[in-house]
Order: sequence, then C-alpha cells, then structure tokens
Amino acid sequence: MFPPSLLSLRPEPRIVKRPWKGVSATSPQQKIIQKFYGTDWESINNLVPDRLHSHIGGESASCKYLQLLRLQRTDRFLDVGCGYGGLAILAAKQVGCSVTGVELLEQRVLAAIAASESAGVSSRVAFHNYSFEDWNAQGVPYDAAAALDMLVHIHDKPNFLEKLFSIVNSNGRILIADYFTEIPNHSFQFSHPAVAGPLPLKVFETALGKSKRAITFGEDLTAMALAETEALSRVLSPLKSDCDNFATNSLHEWEQHLRERIIQYRLFLVS
Repeated sequence: MFPPSLLSLRPEPRIVKRPWKGVSATSPQQKIIQKFYGTDWESINNLVPDRLHSHIGGESASCKYLQLLRLQRTDRFLDVGCGYGGLAILAAKQVGCSVTGVELLEQRVLAAIAASESAGVSSRVAFHNYSFEDWNAQGVPYDAAAALDMLVHIHDKPNFLEKLFSIVNSNGRILIADYFTEIPNHSFQFSHPAVAGPLPLKVFETALGKSKRAITFGEDLTAMALAETEALSRVLSPLKSDCDNFATNSLHEWEQHLRERIIQYRLFLVS
C-alpha cells in the first residue's frame, strides 16, 4: 500500500528513428510529431527559461531530486529519458559520479553532449540515442536511476517498470516523477499521439510488488505541474503555426485533467 503522505569513452550515439506506436510513418499525425519535436519545438523551447532541465520543476527540481537520491561519487547513475541532459550533467558536476543518459530524440542527445562538454563533465557522462525499451543495459547494475516525465509517453508501462527496476541494485534508489491516475481502468484519449497516458497507481503498485521494492518517499506536485502547463500555454497561444496550435490544444486538454485531478503529477522515491 502507498504511505498516507502520498495523496570513460563516450560511445557514438546510435540514431533510432521510428514512428510513435500506432501512428503511420507517413500519416499527417506523424508529420506533426516530427515537426513538434523538431525545429519548431526547439524554437518553442528557446522561449522557456530552463530549457536544459525540461522536466516539470526545472533545475530546482533537479537539485531536489539529487538530494533525495543521495548519490555518491562511486555510484553509477542512470537517467532514463534524459532530454537535454540537465539532471545527468548536474549529477556529474555536483557529485562526480558516472552517469548514463538514454534519450529517444536525436536533437536532444546532441544538445546534451554539447552541454556536457561545455560543463566540463563529458568524461563522466555518456548519452545514448535509444528508446529505453530497445536500449541494452550492459555491465553491472546501476546504483540509482531517475525517470522524469517519461512514463506518460510509454504504452507498455508494466514492462518499462520491470526493466527499470531490474537494472538497479536491490538496495539502489529509483526516482520517478510523472503523471499518475487513481482511476484504474479509465480509457484516456489524447489529441497528442506522443502521449500514451498517465500511469495508473495500481499498475505502479503491482510493479513494486513484483520487484520487491517499496516507496520510501512521495509527494503530490500536481499544483506545480498545472502552473507550468498553464505558463507554457500562454507562451504558445500567440504563435500561429499548425504545430503551435496543435501543441496549445493538447496543453489545454492536459490542463483540464490536472484541474479536475483526473491526472496528478507525483514524485516517488523507490528502494
């Protein structure tokens, strides 16, 4: 049950290019996705102050997460869906541990590599351009891992959680910050095809039981997620391209679910 308080050589990046599940590579939806996560989305991100830490909460959240993870210099740390590398680079810089970042989108991996070089930590950070499902985690298990705003894009959430829990030491720490729902069998339909839906808490609880892991800390951050979603909507609203309109409509849809608490944004630390 959930506690009551919860309401080094850098390898060459391998480029994985495939359509989102259920979307044809030549469909109008897929073209919108490529545009949304391509140059237009990069332009939108340039309007957001904390671009490197593109997850909810930004750099201040990254600092908090590192404290919760209690990383040591000798640890191997995995950042799943690392985006532009903010958390991974911060861990390498502040702690000095060895960090691996896995990210599906090529332009984000290239930006993360450049940022790690600028920060002087490229020898301690390796970024891999894979989907986590396809990525082969080699070597000894990791001591800690983080997955921020990641599961919302994953269709097969039980298998994702099983893999994540299996590649971290049994006494390691795993931090997950993402969108959850308490509605076990709700069928979510989102206009944005890159969004698979929130993680049902029951699915999360089942995965924890199978892996013999337990939650050691939890926090409801829905209010922060809603505020940031509203702020991004205000950034996009004046823009007029099809991509921007598509993104704005998707965000408005998400806002409504957050306001009604059909979806919550929650932080969990698992050990």
